[in-house]
Amino acid sequence: ERRFKELLSRGEETIYERVLAEVRERDERDEGRDVAPLRAAPDAIIFDTTKLDIEAALSQAIAEIERVIRAAAAGQR
Repeated sequence: ERRFKELLSRGEETIYERVLAEVRERDERDEGRDVAPLRAAPDAIIFDTTKLDIEAALSQAIAEIERVIRAAAAGQR
């Protein structure tokens, strides 16, 4: 959706379904490549920001960082 809106804001005529298909194809290609495939690290924290605006996404990330810091500090005492 973000990519679709970005293209529209630049004045490009596009179709949402086409943009979605292109993004999915790119992701599939990147995940399946032999060298440096696109994969999350085993300890990665993954956020679904599909329905979040930038402020909400940032807030969620900050809250998770603070949680990890608190947990690390508690474990070190």
